[in-house]
Amino acid sequence: VMHACGHDIHTSVILGAALLLKQREAQLAGRVRILFQPAEESFGGAKTLIRAGVLEGVSAIFGMHNEPGLPVGEFATRGGAFYANVDRFVFKVTGKGAHAARPHEGKDAILLASQLVTLLQSVASREVNTLDSVVLSVTRIQGGNTWNVLPESVELEGTLRTHSSAVQQRVKARVSEIAAGFASAFGAQIDVFWYAGPTALVNDERWAAFASDVAERSGYRTHQADLH
Repeated sequence: VMHACGHDIHTSVILGAALLLKQREAQLAGRVRILFQPAEESFGGAKTLIRAGVLEGVSAIFGMHNEPGLPVGEFATRGGAFYANVDRFVFKVTGKGAHAARPHEGKDAILLASQLVTLLQSVASREVNTLDSVVLSVTRIQGGNTWNVLPESVELEGTLRTHSSAVQQRVKARVSEIAAGFASAFGAQIDVFWYAGPTALVNDERWAAFASDVAERSGYRTHQADLH
């Protein structure tokens, strides 16, 4: 009994592709380099390969990922932006602790953090072109350790997803500006930390169309993939 997941599928598929290509080596007009990308579920696998020089002398590169939601026999891709930039953020909201019965003696970090969550949603909905894909999600709020004390600080954590580098930088800058202004208005302190994840996958339009055409001629039902 084994635990099999995407890694096993991808390794098996590329080994099978390598075998088929080797059997047809005399028919190939060029050379094909087979890449096994490490660290599929953590950041940096592709960067590790690039630093190792695997793209030197390469004219085009094709990658594949299984899609459990796609019926067997179907193939999906798209030209241009496909998978989003991934950024993680952590906000540390620092106020002043106080007894829950005397909130006026402190700076309620929980109240400030909850208002900040609402305010952040206005960036994607009101400050970015609706045709640009932006998702900003707060996924963790943590603060306090008892029922009758207002904590001094609260942490917010979440993720920003964008397909455009320009939009990514604009939203990150605007979020930091809003946090600084909000902190100043309420006499608190908000520290913003950004952690960069994988950059966006942007497919060459010509090669994406080529891959789709080859898949269709090979008997697959093809269609344009959704943005991720």
